[in-house]
Amino acid sequence: MRVAAGGSYWVIPPGRGLWVPAGVTHGFVCVTSVSVRTVYLSGGPEDLPAKSEVWQISNLMREVIIRLADGTSPSETPHLAALLLHEIERREVLPLHIEQPSDRRAVRVAEAVIKDPADNRSLEAWAHHAGASPRTLKRLFRSETGLTFGQWRRHVRLITALELLALGEPVTQVGLAVGYESTSAFIEMFREQLGTTPGKYFAQ
Repeated sequence: MRVAAGGSYWVIPPGRGLWVPAGVTHGFVCVTSVSVRTVYLSGGPEDLPAKSEVWQISNLMREVIIRLADGTSPSETPHLAALLLHEIERREVLPLHIEQPSDRRAVRVAEAVIKDPADNRSLEAWAHHAGASPRTLKRLFRSETGLTFGQWRRHVRLITALELLALGEPVTQVGLAVGYESTSAFIEMFREQLGTTPGKYFAQ
């Protein structure tokens, strides 16, 4: 699933989940055929995330969500909800979102990179494209996304790669499509970001 929520762009691979706080407008597109469960929490601990996050869904969390979403008896619900909140406190957050800049110059660059992640133009060339100095563009990405331009572009490539891999595209082709000249370089980036190789990630 591809989700837009709270000014960010997210990809939710199989076996993962998205937390969306109350009051956050969001919409989604299913990139492949999916089966989705949704659980709504009312109240809960004060330390629930204030922003959207993608989580690795543990086996226990998965079973609790399925049980809650598919229907439980009134006596079971409080116990399952408490167990879910406990699992949320222990959650593993995954770096699967793209924070969008708001300045028109940075937006122009961001839209072009998202459209073609394989475009390997330098920061200086992108600055010329945006009508800004390299220093200004660097400052805009840092202040508006929390990442350097290089880190932000790497996130775009990772998330685009996840979509393509979910569609069954070969790893070599995916690496080329998101701007890596060698399969090994792409796999190394993937491992650094998600802790495993593309093949093992989807096998999980």
